Amino acid sequence: MSFDERAKTWDTPRRFERASRIAKELRNEWEGMLPVENALEFGCGTGLITFALEDSAEQFYGYDISQPMLDIYTEKAKHLADTSPRKTSYQAISDLLQAPPLDLLFLSLVLHHLPSPQGFFKQVSPLLKPGGKITVVDILSGGDFFHSDTETTVYYQGFSPEDLEEAAKKEGLKLSSFRNALDEVKVNEDGKECHYSLFVATLTKPKFS
Repeated sequence: MSFDERAKTWDTPRRFERASRIAKELRNEWEGMLPVENALEFGCGTGLITFALEDSAEQFYGYDISQPMLDIYTEKAKHLADTSPRKTSYQAISDLLQAPPLDLLFLSLVLHHLPSPQGFFKQVSPLLKPGGKITVVDILSGGDFFHSDTETTVYYQGFSPEDLEEAAKKEGLKLSSFRNALDEVKVNEDGKECHYSLFVATLTKPKFS
């Protein structure tokens, strides 16, 4: 099934739990710089991770190519605005140019669906403020791969520090951290257990060009 078709059933207990753990790792990664003014989640889906980050930014933007996912993100943002005392604002966008200069851009389990890490960094680096950061959560190379139950395109079965460092360097970004963060197990539809690890990596845009 495509991400559009899975939007209404995306928010499962397993995904809520994983999003909470990823959000915790992201807050640890950004320790000392929160809250920021503007942050954007690239490939935000229904916003599970963004909303788990709570007040880490004054303004969150959620970008996704799936409009059904963005519709659910927008519904959640409206519900929070009506019921929560949070000062944080949320906005779903379908065009990256709708976002102002960003302090943070982050993505989780998205990069392996994109045809080129370097091409991605080239696309989003201009969106960052000088000194802004891109944080990537994705699959560490060498583990089991688990995408047998999806029709979405997968270009990579994981990344190493060297993979990201090479792609970042070509776009003038510095790989400032890379660490193994979470060990995961997923049971596919055929009953097979897949063991894999997720890394957290941060790339920094120079303050001066």
